Amino acid sequence: MSSMDALQNWFFWTWKIGNSSVSGTVESPAWSYQLGLQNGWMPKDASLASGSCQNANPWTPPLKSWQTGGAGAGNIPSSISASLAWPPSTISNGGAATLLPSYTPTGAVPTLPGPSFTAASGTKLTATPSVGDGWANAADTAGLMVNIAGCNYLDPWIGAANPPAPLCSAKAAKRRLEADWDDVPAPLITPPPA
Repeated sequence: MSSMDALQNWFFWTWKIGNSSVSGTVESPAWSYQLGLQNGWMPKDASLASGSCQNANPWTPPLKSWQTGGAGAGNIPSSISASLAWPPSTISNGGAATLLPSYTPTGAVPTLPGPSFTAASGTKLTATPSVGDGWANAADTAGLMVNIAGCNYLDPWIGAANPPAPLCSAKAAKRRLEADWDDVPAPLITPPPA
């Protein structure tokens, strides 16, 4: 209800997610409005969401200049920016950030192949255009964030669930990476399409 209210009744939900052909169950139940209605986690009357956030009209016009990108937009006072260290040491109501699951930027970055061109029937192809390699920023060489080998992770498609134990937190990940550094694959730069 709060999500619906916060989005001012502009929300999207998939009506029905079908059963998986492998498991025979709905693999992403949090996206199925019909399943939510049947199991009681979605409201029967979405119009009742209005006011759930205790503010019936958070956008009171006219908007100020800084709210629309004008004067003052993007300026964070230094007294506030000094307290916004990244990564944060703690997360409100979430505990120490070092307890969150960690990942490693060592995966191959997937790229889409460029289109191939053929000459129309009866014509001759005189030049082959360069379509690039599917990567927009050649200076971006960071690997894809992937699971650390041997770590346990939550299933991102199922909402609240019992977490596997132990989770691979930043501290655990560091220990595991130091112990298994030789097992971590090097980043892979994908070749341009043929």
